[in-house]
Amino acid sequence: MSRRGHRAWCLAGLLLALCGPPTHSFEVKVEGTSSEVGYGGTVLLNCSSNCPEEGASGGLETSLSKEWVAQGPGWLSIRLHNITEPVSDVFCFFSCFRERKVVTFRVLAYGAGSSNGSQEWGNLA
Repeated sequence: MSRRGHRAWCLAGLLLALCGPPTHSFEVKVEGTSSEVGYGGTVLLNCSSNCPEEGASGGLETSLSKEWVAQGPGWLSIRLHNITEPVSDVFCFFSCFRERKVVTFRVLAYGAGSSNGSQEWGNLA
């Protein structure tokens, strides 16, 4: 290898070390039919990402009862049902080029205070 070629490779290596490897920017978002639901109600959530990596994986974590509705490349749809916790956080995540991003959707259940859903909370007005 010529001296000039060696310098070029050294310069390229130095730039990569200083700047780091190329990064891939992506976003994750979650949308729901409602963030507030009556005690024992249902919410449909859509979790999506614009990750350009083919086969990027995503998911949703929650303590609530859930049912997978559908999914495709870069998105998934989930139904949360029998929501009885007054405040619940739902975490939607995607991994893209070995980077994981998480967004939170908060669900508020209002209405009944008993476990069987028959007792109403008092009016706040």
